[in-house]
Amino acid sequence: MKNFFVILSSVFLLSYVTLSSALPASAHELESDNGVNAILHINPDDNPVVGKQIGIYFLFARSDGAFSINNYDLSLSVKSATGAVTKYQINPAYFGAASKGSATVDFPTADVYDLIVTGTTTDPATKSFKLDYPVRVAGGTAAVSAKTADPSIVLITSATVSIVFVMIAVSNVRRGGRYAATKASK
Repeated sequence: MKNFFVILSSVFLLSYVTLSSALPASAHELESDNGVNAILHINPDDNPVVGKQIGIYFLFARSDGAFSINNYDLSLSVKSATGAVTKYQINPAYFGAASKGSATVDFPTADVYDLIVTGTTTDPATKSFKLDYPVRVAGGTAAVSAKTADPSIVLITSATVSIVFVMIAVSNVRRGGRYAATKASK
């Protein structure tokens, strides 16, 4: 019976490793400065493409929970590896959004860019901040993403394979097969 549990544990461990390596890693990046935190999201699927208008989104928060876009003058500087800088204004993502900002950016060439968000304020109770996000931009079409495998299909397939292995092991034990505990001989 001990061997059965070792095999069963191995099957579950293998399933866990398979699932955790197959699911996509989050491309959303969190940066912090002077008590302000922001998560970056880039359309489409955090894989910006050359020559297209790309939506860049930020979700801002402060350590004390009191962040409002209206309290800051937010700008986005896009700096290429060659040193060229283009500036954009960050606006509320939609009407009434207190902590969600967006900008539309055009990346002219495939390159690694630094997206630098600066927030300046005239309110002495809050501090200005600067956040820096490195972003790789693919040429022509979106780069192949780690998100190509649908996580639900991977999950269902792995669960099914695990169940089949368990069923085979249990049926062998019931028949007194390979994984059954050995009987003490008299």
